[in-house]
Amino acid sequence: MRGAGRTIGPTTLGELAALIAGAELLVGNNSGPVHLAAAVGTPVLVLYAQTNPQHTPWRVPARVLSHAVACRWCLKSRCPQVHHGCLLGVGVDEAAEAALALASAQRTMKMEQDA
Repeated sequence: MRGAGRTIGPTTLGELAALIAGAELLVGNNSGPVHLAAAVGTPVLVLYAQTNPQHTPWRVPARVLSHAVACRWCLKSRCPQVHHGCLLGVGVDEAAEAALALASAQRTMKMEQDA
């Protein structure tokens, strides 16, 4: 994941959209940049707290990762249990593997379209 983690400083919303549009993949939590990525057509890997399944990205290739917990689908904006087990249960290796698989599938699809 070359270039991951670079800091660029403050950006406008338009600049952020342009950066995300040029990215191969966005990895993030269920937040504005993930939905912005979906809006500009950038695939996303989302670490999602399972509070409301309606808020996951749509119309772009996406993987949604979370760990099953008994309190899922609580429809709360913040974890009322304050344990965040649904996110903490997602391992680094699992997230990296999902990101690499999604990026690889996107590259393959693009090559097929370009052929």
